[in-house]
Amino acid sequence: MLRTFFIYVAMALGPVAMAAPPLITWGHLRFKRTALLTRGVVIELEYRSPAPDITRQVQKIRFQVPDGREFVLEEEGGKMAVGDVVDVLYDPADPRRAMLPFEKRWLVTGCVLMMGLGAFVTWLVFFVWQPLSQ
Repeated sequence: MLRTFFIYVAMALGPVAMAAPPLITWGHLRFKRTALLTRGVVIELEYRSPAPDITRQVQKIRFQVPDGREFVLEEEGGKMAVGDVVDVLYDPADPRRAMLPFEKRWLVTGCVLMMGLGAFVTWLVFFVWQPLSQ
């Protein structure tokens, strides 16, 4: 019974893992196409612990749009220090939607790995686990 449950979960996760990366990539590339570039300054570093043995650095980056309004972007990861000047991409229609520029090669690499993992799980379920459970 439990084994069948895991097979059904894996059957759902495999295709999702294959479909999600292209959709996420498309969303990021669409955002990048319409976003404007500005400069921001790291104003604060915050350390968060989502689990007892994990600590993540979150940078708070202040940036200004052409009409003079200022916004603060919180970005996780990276190796920045207070006072560092960085590029920021923001949505001109809603500057609260902002992100640091990303490297396409890392995005593509992550997509390929995730899609490969999804294909492997799907193959495992349909050609290995399912015949064993019959």
